[in-house]
Amino acid sequence: MLIRLRLFCLAPLLALAACGGGTSADTACADVAAARCNQRSTCTNGAGITKVYGDLATCLAREKLACTNALAAKSTGNTPDRVEQCVAALKTQSCSDYFAGNAPAACVNAGALTDGSACAFAGQCSSTYCVGLTNAACGTCGQPVASGGDCSNDGTCARGQTCFNTPGSMGAMATCLTEAAAGASCSRAMPCATGLSCVGTLAMGATGTCMPAATTAGASCDPTSRSAPGCDRSVGLFCNATSKTCTAITFAANGAACGVGSDGNLIDCSGGACYGSMLGGPTPTMGTCKADAPDGAACDSANGPGCVAPARCVTGAGSSAGTCTLPDGAKC
Repeated sequence: MLIRLRLFCLAPLLALAACGGGTSADTACADVAAARCNQRSTCTNGAGITKVYGDLATCLAREKLACTNALAAKSTGNTPDRVEQCVAALKTQSCSDYFAGNAPAACVNAGALTDGSACAFAGQCSSTYCVGLTNAACGTCGQPVASGGDCSNDGTCARGQTCFNTPGSMGAMATCLTEAAAGASCSRAMPCATGLSCVGTLAMGATGTCMPAATTAGASCDPTSRSAPGCDRSVGLFCNATSKTCTAITFAANGAACGVGSDGNLIDCSGGACYGSMLGGPTPTMGTCKADAPDGAACDSANGPGCVAPARCVTGAGSSAGTCTLPDGAKC
């Protein structure tokens, strides 16, 4: 089973910039926040809102903040009017493109900064990529990790690719991959696209076939034999190994137990992440929910808590402990 590093955490990949024609930055940012939150809610049956932000109001506020900060970035290549063009494009974007990170062309903007320049947002860069931002306040304009390349430290794959890590072997690197489409072969090293399930044995070296995952609670599933499609986690469903049916994921609050409960159902975390749990194996281990920390608070990229997007956990060299910091294009 592959750990999807992106999860629901599809944070805005785009830099939205300052200055423009007849549309104000405040209006444009409110509009794009509404479009992004609506898209996240629609494509995930609401689970993406609960998982990442906790509630819709927080999603709207934080998405607007991300846009506002990006609009103020130096050397950005966008305008509020371009943001409105992005809004229109987002309203017609398919959920499959949303999950795959295939940003509409209207939402990708090239800035004035050349490769090697400090940046905080992709839209500041002529390459349209600001790399090295995982746990840093500032990154560098440059190129994304090549397909098949190691994204363990950076995580910046080309649009349409995702950074995946294969668990179960020590030192396994994360790799930029294009997810397999419906009907394509899949394996422990080649995941299916979101909304699809790898049907067939997942023994080391074996392959299966990507098929549509179940999207209805109560649908049959079998995580042991893999003889039928699993449940679509992106819309809040989990395959209960005891009942062999798809059940709704429960989202718990800060400090609550998380993982696979004694009833076989999955407990995830609202507005945060589960730390210390193990879902696989004969005896799943429960963990603890840690809510994402507010701006300026302590965070830990390994042990939690994380930060409320768009803030990042900015850490020191060789340490996972840091501070939740909003990206600031005026400082990079």
